[in-house]
Amino acid sequence: MSAAHYEPYELLAERGDLTVRVFWTTIRQPATPEQVEKVLAEIPGLKTFQGNDHFQHIGWGESVYSPVTTQLLRKTSNTKPEDIGQMRRIAQALAARAKSFQVPSNRSAPPPQHAPRLADMKLIDYDFARYGASAERQRLIQRWEREVGSQPR
Repeated sequence: MSAAHYEPYELLAERGDLTVRVFWTTIRQPATPEQVEKVLAEIPGLKTFQGNDHFQHIGWGESVYSPVTTQLLRKTSNTKPEDIGQMRRIAQALAARAKSFQVPSNRSAPPPQHAPRLADMKLIDYDFARYGASAERQRLIQRWEREVGSQPR
C-alpha cells in the first residue's frame, strides 16, 4: 500500500466526516540488504502517534526483515548471522525514532535520544542477598500491608 491509499481517510478525518477510527501500521518486508537501505531511509520520516482520535499511524508492523521473520522459531531454521544483523539495523533505527525511553540492554546499541542516561541516575546499593531472602521479603510485605495497605482510601 502507498500513501495514496490513506488519502481518502485523511480527507474525511480533516473534514470531521470520518465515522470510524482508522489506525494503521507501516509494514515493510525487505528481503535483501539493498531493500533494508530503502527502509532505513524511510524510518526518519515516520510520524507515529501524531494523528488524531480518528486517523492515526501507530507504528511498524511485526515483520522486520523477511529472511528472519518466519525463520526464528522453526526447528529447521537456517537463519544466518548477517540476516540477524539486517534485522537489528532496522529494529535499532525504529527504536531510535520511536522516542523510546528504555535503555537498550545491548551495550553496542546506541541509546534513544530520550532514554535516561544511566550515568546521571542515583542508584541505591540494593542488598539482593538480604532483601531477596524469603523471610525478609515476607516481613516487608506484611509491614507494608499493616502500615500502608490498611489505610482508608
